[in-house]
Amino acid sequence: MEIAVLGRRLTAAFGKRATLRGNLVRGGFGSIGIKLLGAFLSLLLAVLLARMLGPINYGIYAYFLAWTSILAIPVQFGLPTLVVRETAKAQASGDVGRMRSLWKWAERAVASLSMLLVCGVGIGAWLFREDLSRVQLVTLGFGLMLVPIVALGNLRAASLSGLRHVLRGQLPEFVLRPGIFSLCLLALAATQRFDVLTPSLAMGLQAATAAAVLVMTTIMLRRLSPPSTGLPVIEEGLAREWRHAVLPLAMLAGATAAIQYADILMLGMMRPAADVGTYRVVLSASSVVAFGLGAVNLAIAPYMAQFYAQKDRDKLQRLVTASARVSFLMALPVVIGILLYSKEFIGVVFGKVYAGGAPPFAILVLGQLFNVAAGSSAILLNMTGHEKDTLTGIVVGAITNIALNLLLIPSYGITGAAISASAAMIVWNLLLWRTARMRVNVDSSIFSFATAEPSQTTSWR
Repeated sequence: MEIAVLGRRLTAAFGKRATLRGNLVRGGFGSIGIKLLGAFLSLLLAVLLARMLGPINYGIYAYFLAWTSILAIPVQFGLPTLVVRETAKAQASGDVGRMRSLWKWAERAVASLSMLLVCGVGIGAWLFREDLSRVQLVTLGFGLMLVPIVALGNLRAASLSGLRHVLRGQLPEFVLRPGIFSLCLLALAATQRFDVLTPSLAMGLQAATAAAVLVMTTIMLRRLSPPSTGLPVIEEGLAREWRHAVLPLAMLAGATAAIQYADILMLGMMRPAADVGTYRVVLSASSVVAFGLGAVNLAIAPYMAQFYAQKDRDKLQRLVTASARVSFLMALPVVIGILLYSKEFIGVVFGKVYAGGAPPFAILVLGQLFNVAAGSSAILLNMTGHEKDTLTGIVVGAITNIALNLLLIPSYGITGAAISASAAMIVWNLLLWRTARMRVNVDSSIFSFATAEPSQTTSWR
């Protein structure tokens, strides 16, 4: 009932323009539906991989997947966020030429960076091949194939989101990729030959799935793109502007990746592969707490940019407050259930061999609940042109995460990694919440205290 009330408040935040209200409500609740389906598919995928690979092989797969995700950061260079923001602006002004020039420039950048990085890492892996097993080398090879495919797919999805096709923009990452990958694993499981699946085969299936989804997303974008009268021309002035804008976004993406994957990588360096596999299981399971916040963020990001450009702070505050409270109300019962039955949940869903991950699971879940309560502060700052402030908060969080991992993992293993991840999440959320109040004069949290009077750092003019 309370969620329904908040939904009505969300629609009321935008005055009498029915089209805008309808788009936002459809996008918001559609995003929640996609996120629910995506959370289920991601959980199903994690369960299949964990059960079919076992802790050791799953640990190898998770370790190299984390490296693949880290390597994708410099390739994407913060471009998806830039594409969402600049596409929304170009569509609002009716500048199709600028929009298509942006897409072409971003694709060229990703292709060039991918070639350099994949070749560099591939040569390095070949030179040090004696330090890696054959399974590890092949797994890394498929992971490198995954880097440019995922990067280009994320650009296509970002373009769709910027065009206000929010739901279609979410389909590739949250539904198509985990869904098709899960179907491949289920087909393999149907043969009852679980020993066939290896870390390298799992990574190969991941790459093949991502390639298929990239083709689907490209077709979707071509059908939904506004018509253009000619070929896009990349002006040097525009390219210079985009390079300047994307640098803090790229650094932000790198710092975010450090928070997301530092624990996996450092566990892989300091602990057995089985510990990495167990931690990956509980880390994947804990992400279900924040699925509502993620769905809402994707739906409201273009409107944040729009309301800020229109200098309508009141609408922006109501949008952010309502979305934070809806997300928190969806997360709270999940957290309570997990805290009460964490060991049973892990044992039943993933297998008793992973039941030792229950304590770190509870710690990660509490960290995620705080993340949801703090609201959409990072997206708010990014969509209002304050990427550097977001970067500062995330960098502090990343440093906190790495420092605590170095201190706690040797003695406490996966529990230490969970404490580090949750502490880092709390630190950067507090910093970004405070910064959003200072810069934009908007409270992103569920509490929505009365915002401060505009100060010299507030950018509403």
